[in-house]
Amino acid sequence: MVCCPGLEGDDYSKQPVSSVPQYVRNGFIRKVYGILSVQLLLTCAIAIPFNLLLTPAFVATHMGLYYAALFGTLATVLGMACCCGTAARTFPTNYILLFVLTVFQAILVGFIVTLYTGSSVLIAMVTTGVIFTVLSVYAWKTGTDFTGMGAYLAAGLSALCCFSFVMWMFSMFMPIPHGVKLIYSFLGVILFSFYIVYDTQLIIGGKHEQEFSVDDYCFAALNLYLDIINMFLNILQLLGDRR
Repeated sequence: MVCCPGLEGDDYSKQPVSSVPQYVRNGFIRKVYGILSVQLLLTCAIAIPFNLLLTPAFVATHMGLYYAALFGTLATVLGMACCCGTAARTFPTNYILLFVLTVFQAILVGFIVTLYTGSSVLIAMVTTGVIFTVLSVYAWKTGTDFTGMGAYLAAGLSALCCFSFVMWMFSMFMPIPHGVKLIYSFLGVILFSFYIVYDTQLIIGGKHEQEFSVDDYCFAALNLYLDIINMFLNILQLLGDRR
């Protein structure tokens, strides 16, 4: 990917996007959405063949690969956020980490979409795309600042994770009612809708309370990517027909 002028320079790399010249800010935004586009294309290239060529029986007999991708995703995310923060902001290590994480995430998505019909996957993809587009436009145009809601969104995500963990624990002893799964998915769609608006405003900067710095382009793309993937998976579970 071609680097935009000024994005890697010492003068601007550590500065918030709103405090740099307009051409640097525009370059940062183009770079984030360019990386995001490549991530989504790579995810589709890996996950769609799972749905077209494999069966739920394959999923049942290859859960080891699923858990390897799951723990690989968690380890890479934690590494980028905590242990390898500097490396995740340094070229080309940041691209390598992002590529590895995207491949792991695509394998997870591939396993999940294999359980659903092709038409359900397509409907979920289109629905996610429409919601993401509408929310992105809203985040750009609205005068309301959502970047101060980070703590509340983190609390909501923690609650949703606890909900998921409890369902997983109970699923080992009894079947989870379908209605409970639908409630979980609906809450997930609502939560990640807010996250899309929140992360978009962090990217565009401007008059918002919080924002990314110029060298956070990989983190910015990763945040939006995970928002979109989680939105898609919750919509698929909410609306999809299983095979």
